[in-house]
Amino acid sequence: MHSIIISISVALLLSLSSIGQEVYHYNAIAQDADTEADLMQLLDANPDDEKANYNLAILHYNHAIKMIEEMDYDGTFEERSKIQDQVTDVFNKALPYAEKAHEINPDKPETIKMLSGIHFGLNGMDKSKYYESLYTEKTK
Repeated sequence: MHSIIISISVALLLSLSSIGQEVYHYNAIAQDADTEADLMQLLDANPDDEKANYNLAILHYNHAIKMIEEMDYDGTFEERSKIQDQVTDVFNKALPYAEKAHEINPDKPETIKMLSGIHFGLNGMDKSKYYESLYTEKTK
């Protein structure tokens, strides 16, 4: 069981890191509470602000990627499970903002790619594949 979790974690990291690198190049937001608070204020004033939704999604997405990159694969099963639960929570925080940004601007490839990565991270393979194929279609 120990090696299965490590294998899954390594596969997840490799997949998400490549997605994260592509998405991250489009947005270099610092991951801190002030940025999140500022974005939330923008969304309070205008929930349909595509950039604020996208930036809040990418803020959480990048945080999840960083958690995966920093995971100690030599740690105990309980430690890795706890981190995986935290990563899932962060991806779940990113998801509604990414979906809203996509709803507002369905043609933005970076948002589509991020949605593929989020669903991959949440083990939603069907949705991940759907967004990956949509991304491929949009970037032809």
